[in-house]
Amino acid sequence: MKRKIFIFLIVVTVFLFTIMPTVVSEGAKEGLLLWFIAIVPSLFPFMILSNILIKLKVTKYINRFLKPVFSVLFGVREEGSYPVLIGFLAGCPIGAKSVSQLYKNGELEKKESQYLITFCNNLSPMFLIEFIGVKCLGVKNPVLIFVIVVISAIINAFIYRTVKLGKKAQGKNIGNKNNIEDKKLEENKNYPVMDAVDESIADSCETILKIGGYIILFSIITSIIEYMIPEKYSVIGCVMAGVFEVSTGAMQLAENNILPDISFWGVDVKILLTVWFCAFGGISSVAQTYSVLSGTDLSIKKYVTAKIRQGFIAVILALLVFRI
Repeated sequence: MKRKIFIFLIVVTVFLFTIMPTVVSEGAKEGLLLWFIAIVPSLFPFMILSNILIKLKVTKYINRFLKPVFSVLFGVREEGSYPVLIGFLAGCPIGAKSVSQLYKNGELEKKESQYLITFCNNLSPMFLIEFIGVKCLGVKNPVLIFVIVVISAIINAFIYRTVKLGKKAQGKNIGNKNNIEDKKLEENKNYPVMDAVDESIADSCETILKIGGYIILFSIITSIIEYMIPEKYSVIGCVMAGVFEVSTGAMQLAENNILPDISFWGVDVKILLTVWFCAFGGISSVAQTYSVLSGTDLSIKKYVTAKIRQGFIAVILALLVFRI
């Protein structure tokens, strides 16, 4: 049934692409520019370096340094510290990508990997601060947007550990070291440095191209949504665009003339909606995450559920922070 629905949606999308060539062309152009100007320069170097560190097993030293803090804060074992760090610093989907690599290598077990991707795969600090905080929202302290997303991720991790993993997980590391040792696939493989660099570049090229494809596709979809929805219902179009692709939805909300004076509990509705978009990440980021998790048995449904919950946590935090 799901397959039939998906095929039907694809057929409808192809039909819309055919009758709206100008809209599709403009959407593709915007997506391509976003990918080339913003995504490639910010993510691609991180991808290469992260891959090299994992292949050369340098991450074990980073994990050892971070373990005292991250073990207490997130309940992860030593091997789970690096994905948290790189996920918060580099942004989606590098957090999920690093988890996927470590899981495939046998350094993380399934339960811990599933837990990690629910909170370590967020939008990058530069995107949240500069594009969202400054360009779209124009808030006085744009760093607050990044802080809200990070804190919502931490709270979300705590809730996941409590609800999904049970009370026994509180204060304890998640993961079974014996199971991981049994699963290791590349335990004795030591990469020559140049082989590690070469493979990391090739792998990163494939990943960044996939991300570009998803960004362009969802940019076209949001352009069609914007075109089809009448002006008086433009807010609905902005929300739908934000659910699909964060940057497009945030920019459309910023330019919308219907919401300038509408607030909830003293906080601008534009801020609340945009914060939810950022914490959730958009369907585009879900698709990117699904792509980097390919080849594993990690559940994308659990990931989406956690990100939706994080969105609402971020809204509550925004209501508190922006009233101060």
